[in-house]
Amino acid sequence: MDIIHEKQKNKSRANKIRSALALQGLSVRSWALTHGYVYNTVHQLVAGEKNKLKKVGTKCGQAYAELVAEGFWPLEDTDER
Repeated sequence: MDIIHEKQKNKSRANKIRSALALQGLSVRSWALTHGYVYNTVHQLVAGEKNKLKKVGTKCGQAYAELVAEGFWPLEDTDER
């Protein structure tokens, strides 16, 4: 049951991020390219597939920090560092 709950949570968070980006006229792809990231990396981060790589100093960590700073990542889902 935890796996199903985690997948639903990831999907919900991804939809919130995509919606926030869309309100600014952006997509995950356009945001990634604009900020110099590989689309697949950001897509997997948003989808919850790269949560272990959100560590400071990694590309995923940098993308995560920028998404949080720009207000696209839901505050209730931010990591406490």
